[in-house]
Amino acid sequence: MFRKVTIDDIRKPACEIISIFTICIVLFTSLLLFNGLEYSRIPNYLKYSTLINIIISILGLLQWIPFVKINKDSTKRVKKHYALFLSIVNVLSVINMMGSFTNLYYYMGIQHGVDLYSFWLFNHTTLILSFLMICLACNLMFNEFRILPRKRYGKKHSKWGLMVLIFAQFPVITKPIEYFNIVDIADSKFIIIGSLLALFPFEFAVFLFVKKYIDYKIHEKNYGH
Repeated sequence: MFRKVTIDDIRKPACEIISIFTICIVLFTSLLLFNGLEYSRIPNYLKYSTLINIIISILGLLQWIPFVKINKDSTKRVKKHYALFLSIVNVLSVINMMGSFTNLYYYMGIQHGVDLYSFWLFNHTTLILSFLMICLACNLMFNEFRILPRKRYGKKHSKWGLMVLIFAQFPVITKPIEYFNIVDIADSKFIIIGSLLALFPFEFAVFLFVKKYIDYKIHEKNYGH
């Protein structure tokens, strides 16, 4: 159902909390440098992805500061673009935390002399694709049928949205395949299972972030000045 959403509802505090947890995961991963992992052996794909983890986490934390002052004189265009930016960072923060968690296993692989690049690439590609499909599904299910006449377009878009949402669950199939094929590093395959179990609440978080933006956009369209 539609509910009134403000910029502050989009801006905080979920993204900031997620970003703090992500930084904690990155810091925990860095402890491997004190337990046999040599920095010179870390491949660029892990270095760059960790740098991206840190940058997105900082962006998420900075959302606490209202850089754009929204008041009654703010134009719809400014409010819409600011809300969209905040929502994108919110979604990225969820993907970011998931990626930083799975990166831990690949760092452990390097620590034990095993480069799991092909698994890393496959895992991150499927992860990003799955979350993008959830964003699309949410837009189809909650946005189109409200803006377009329901009698003509609503049910059709809702069905398409539900189908996309179902297909977005394909990591449920790929994760077990990854589990049975990846090299067991220091008896830590539980990280793969953990990432699978974490997938559902993380997908739900993305779903809620997108829905919150859609609710805000619809409220501004109908009641904004």
